[in-house]
Amino acid sequence: MTDLIRLHRARWNLQGESGMIVANRSAQFLREVALRFASAGMLRFFGLEFQQRVVALILSFPYKNVLFSYLSGFDPEYQQYGFGKLLLQYSLQHAFENGFTSWNFLRGSEPYKLDWGARIISKRRLVLAKPGV
Repeated sequence: MTDLIRLHRARWNLQGESGMIVANRSAQFLREVALRFASAGMLRFFGLEFQQRVVALILSFPYKNVLFSYLSGFDPEYQQYGFGKLLLQYSLQHAFENGFTSWNFLRGSEPYKLDWGARIISKRRLVLAKPGV
C-alpha cells in the first residue's frame, strides 16, 4: 500500500493536484480496508517493477464478473516508457482470461479511460430527509 500511495500521489502531483488519498486524508483507511478485503479474497493488486523498483500499481476489487479499478499510480520518472499503460493492458488481459466480463474504471472521465473503450455512465445522488430535520 505504501508504494501505491506514493505512486498515486506522484501521478497526481504531475497535474498540479494532490489526488484523492491526500485530498480525503484516507491513507490509513485505505490500508485497513485493503487488509480486510485481501483476507476475504476481494482484492486484486496488479504491479509492474522495473530495475527492482515498483513503477506502476493498480488496486481493484472483484465482484461477480466485474473488476472495479479503484486506484492506480505510476512513477512519473519513467512516464516516457508507458509503464502505466502497459500494466493496464496486462491487467485487462488478465481479467478477461480469468473470467471477468467487465472492467469498471469507476468515477471520472479521464481520457485514458476512453482510450480503452470505457463508456461514461452517469451517476445520481439522492438525499432523503425527514421534513424538519
